[in-house]
Amino acid sequence: IAARELSTGIAYRAAQQYGVFAGSVNYKVRTAASYVTGSHVFKFGFDDNFGNRDTLEQRNGGYTVSLRNGATTSITLFAPVRYLTRMNADIGIYGQDQWSIGRATLNVGVRYDHLESSNRPTSVEGNAFVPARQFGGGQVVDWNDISPRIGIAYNLFGDGKTAIKFTLGKYPQGQSIQLAQANNPIAL
Repeated sequence: IAARELSTGIAYRAAQQYGVFAGSVNYKVRTAASYVTGSHVFKFGFDDNFGNRDTLEQRNGGYTVSLRNGATTSITLFAPVRYLTRMNADIGIYGQDQWSIGRATLNVGVRYDHLESSNRPTSVEGNAFVPARQFGGGQVVDWNDISPRIGIAYNLFGDGKTAIKFTLGKYPQGQSIQLAQANNPIAL
């Protein structure tokens, strides 16, 4: 059983956590194509990321002890925790158009993103302090987003070495299964 002396901050007797077992199976699909006609370039593409993650966390003995000068001040009980999360879809579909006119190049694009993650049905055995628990699973995230982008580049001297560029766009932060894992009722 793990113990921590609060007056010194030293942990001893045993590791607080034995057995964090995790495994993932992830798949990534990506494709893109371009159409080029001299001063005009059109590009479109698709990518998807999906898969499963299984994590089991167990504490040594199911509890830890906090001590002050060798006397017990608190005991913290822990239940085994299991995360069975699934990235159902992390899809991106995009198209972008580029036009070159003289020294100026105009880029216009749009991207559609879809994120869907869930917790799979989970059963966790109990320990001496907490009974076994079950969770039927459920969807956590189902987001859709459209991100427009526009940019212009101007070749200042016509030699291709100096350019002035301006871009305006929306770039959503990427997510994964962390939201599903953080909202797993077994872990709360």
